Amino acid sequence: VLIPPDEVVFSLDFTKLNKDLQLARKQNDESVARMLELARRSSIPAKDIKTDNISVEMKYTSIRDPKKRIFDEDGDEIGTRIFKGYEVSKSVTVRLRDISKFEEFFGEILNTGITEVSSVRFETSKLRESKDKARDMAMKAAREKAVALAGAVDQTIGKAIRITEGNVPNTTYSNLSANAMSNIRT
Repeated sequence: VLIPPDEVVFSLDFTKLNKDLQLARKQNDESVARMLELARRSSIPAKDIKTDNISVEMKYTSIRDPKKRIFDEDGDEIGTRIFKGYEVSKSVTVRLRDISKFEEFFGEILNTGITEVSSVRFETSKLRESKDKARDMAMKAAREKAVALAGAVDQTIGKAIRITEGNVPNTTYSNLSANAMSNIRT
């Protein structure tokens, strides 16, 4: 069952680096605020916006000076560590339920101070109904196949002995087990 997507999920990362921790946090908050304002203007409800991760890290760079070599406790040359600043990061997920606004929204996201678009996933809000429909279709097809196979040897099928369901990436399938064939009546 193929279903066209009717919503888009954006995974967005906002990262700022500054030697002043409060300034790095403020710059990060300002970028996220611009994205939230865009979401508000695009009529995206708060329930469709989620902060997934927040982190603060001290970032360093290492410089090796051949005149002044520095080694770690294992004997590896590490050089002089120079503090680059505090890296403040937030990851935000936004669900856009009106797919007709995708191009405009995506274009505007790029102007919010975003660092990275981790992913853009096109999804369906009708996933459950689609899986139910696919399962029903698979079971009907499995029964038709069992009837055809039994009919080829002038027999009929009996009651199913075992029904299994399995997953294939991005797909769900159902089938009547081969054990169902052991219940063919003559």
